Amino acid sequence: MFLDDWVAMERCWFLVMRGLIDRPIILPMQLSHPKPVNRCHVCGGTSYHHLVERNEYAELRSTQTLVCDGCGRSFPDVRTWRDGVPTMAQEQGA
Repeated sequence: MFLDDWVAMERCWFLVMRGLIDRPIILPMQLSHPKPVNRCHVCGGTSYHHLVERNEYAELRSTQTLVCDGCGRSFPDVRTWRDGVPTMAQEQGA
């Protein structure tokens, strides 16, 4: 929870305890907190990890492939994880 949410919750319980209102007020979730920029374009997950594979010597090694912790899809790089596959117009800068 954010500080503003805590303040609103404390004020609500203060009014209940004083007998000024009979039950807590349920407010809709505030949209003042924007979505994170660094998130999966498919599922909205906010974390990923590098795929780990065994090399020819049976040692575990991290690869360049990223795997979303939310949906489990694989991506070649962070840009693709955030924005998806670029179209021809995006690649040409149009």
